[in-house]
Amino acid sequence: MDSNSTLKTALLEFAKTFSEEGRPLDFVGIAPLYPAIPSTSYVLQVHAEWLDGISNCNEALKMVIDRLYAILEPQNLRRINRVDICYSSGEIHCTTHNTLINKRQFELLNTPFQFTEQE
Repeated sequence: MDSNSTLKTALLEFAKTFSEEGRPLDFVGIAPLYPAIPSTSYVLQVHAEWLDGISNCNEALKMVIDRLYAILEPQNLRRINRVDICYSSGEIHCTTHNTLINKRQFELLNTPFQFTEQE
């Protein structure tokens, strides 16, 4: 399994853990941190109505990031470098801005990940 498929599978498992708790994520996606440069530094974007209700961004981000650390293997975690929690309108509600959420080295891909591909 290639690294993009592994990351996708890991993020589906990440989303599933919230659903199993009765707090489903309505949207989970990744976008390149630097779109002009094919790399493995991605922004994880999530939306859930229940996250909209958390007014303290630090609390919401901590909940998502803690779950990432609990679910993702290091080789996948190193590829997620920022988290955005979005409103249903697509506007960003909370973000880690330019703060890296991990201290691991980037892993270079052979081909860029096409996050908009339909299956």
